[in-house]
Amino acid sequence: MSYRDLRNFSEAMRSLGFPQLISLESFRSPNWPLVESCSRWLAARVEPDALLAGGADTLEQRVALVTHATELFHSRANLKLNGKRIYGADGWAVRELLKVANLLRSALDTPRHDDQLADTDTLVYDVSNRIGEIKQARSLATEITAQGAFLYDLLAKEPENKDHRNKALSRQMDLSSLETALSRAVEAMSSRVDAVREQTASVAASEAALDAKIERRRAELQRAEKRLLTLQKIKPAYQSELTSLETEIASLWDHYVLRYRCVEALKHRLSVLETAQAEAAEEQQAAIMQLIHKYEAEDVLGKLSDSDELDSSDEAKESKQPRPPTRPKTRLRIKTAGTLTLTPQ
Repeated sequence: MSYRDLRNFSEAMRSLGFPQLISLESFRSPNWPLVESCSRWLAARVEPDALLAGGADTLEQRVALVTHATELFHSRANLKLNGKRIYGADGWAVRELLKVANLLRSALDTPRHDDQLADTDTLVYDVSNRIGEIKQARSLATEITAQGAFLYDLLAKEPENKDHRNKALSRQMDLSSLETALSRAVEAMSSRVDAVREQTASVAASEAALDAKIERRRAELQRAEKRLLTLQKIKPAYQSELTSLETEIASLWDHYVLRYRCVEALKHRLSVLETAQAEAAEEQQAAIMQLIHKYEAEDVLGKLSDSDELDSSDEAKESKQPRPPTRPKTRLRIKTAGTLTLTPQ
């Protein structure tokens, strides 16, 4: 018991609304009536429909009340209380009852769920970040079910196994057979040890062979590097001529690339000019055909007008002077070069 426990318990009960006053001197000596009233009141706050059995008259009633109270707090509030200390009704009982009072006081300080919903319009719970935990819980549930079934099968075989175990334990052991079995086990173990030693020796021999092979390879590598350095220092006989030829080939390649680009550019320009000339020739041919159709239509109209004038009146017959044509008859000549010439008849 301590002064702090008494003070905290009195403040907690006062904040919870306990009707009686609890002073700091209330539990200097065992005070069973106050412990009983506090226990019944806390039990009613934890479970409103709970009624603690027992009372304060006899020893059995007190034990029943303490037992019922501890069971209630353990089942409803998940609090394990020491019944012996509560039965003492002193400062140690205050320390046990303080656990229940602190739990109820923390429940009062916790904001209500309705207030949280009022603060936020909608309750958003993102499950996407806990998909791995869900999968793990599902696998654990499957594993627990399988292990439970396996354990159930083992428990079903337990009576038979128990009989065999009891028979094996009650049987007297033969020292000679035990000695024989132990000697066989020792021989088997010694043979395994010999086999392991042989493997170790073979591994050591192979390791030595590998080390020797690595040394030979290292020596060959050093000789090859020295030979490479000497070959790099020696200048070939035709090195200068080879260098001049490489320079000449590089300059010839640059000239070839330049000429190739020029030829390709000229080919492109030539194709463009040919395309333009072909389009101009097509346009000129179309204009010539339109002119030919126009002149043919005018010739037909001129012939029709001449025949109408010859049959129109007698005055035209007396005059005997032919009416000059609307235009001279022409002939078209189209040269191969695409030019048009008109020659009168």
